[in-house]
Amino acid sequence: MADFVGVFLKILFVCTGNICRSPLAEVFLKTLIKDEKVSAYLCEGLEIFSAGTSAYFQSGVTKEAIEIARKYGADLSLHRSRLLNKKMIEDADLILTMETRHREFAKRLAPGCLDKIFLLKDYVGEGNQPKNVYEHEISDPIGLGISAYEKCAKEIIKAIKKLIIRLDEAGA
Repeated sequence: MADFVGVFLKILFVCTGNICRSPLAEVFLKTLIKDEKVSAYLCEGLEIFSAGTSAYFQSGVTKEAIEIARKYGADLSLHRSRLLNKKMIEDADLILTMETRHREFAKRLAPGCLDKIFLLKDYVGEGNQPKNVYEHEISDPIGLGISAYEKCAKEIIKAIKKLIIRLDEAGA
């Protein structure tokens, strides 16, 4: 049997501006998957990218996001925001959003792709029976200081670790 070469699963993370949450999710998945005990097949077969529903200016990420990423061994200094478009959604195999409004935006943009668009927390099983609707979402730290970024990063990392387990168990 020949070794598999190439991408077999494309994962797209979505937030608002693509300057904090979705780039953190992207870089944390790229970093953490190397640290977890998963198959080399999974590590080498993923294409991971991110975009924002309102990312109009190809901006860099916030300084706080760079700082938080660095704290966890990742680098976001070269990231530039990308505006979510229909082709990105169609090309991805799995679209994971930070908030309900991002999920709904993606569904409106690509109505033929409803079966692959999820809230990140719901997809990994963290959104079950929340006390309120916002528990399904990854909180937005923009403008709230470094402690909010730290809280956001912890939420994302927890979800990403569960995502890695789910992908590995599924033989993604």
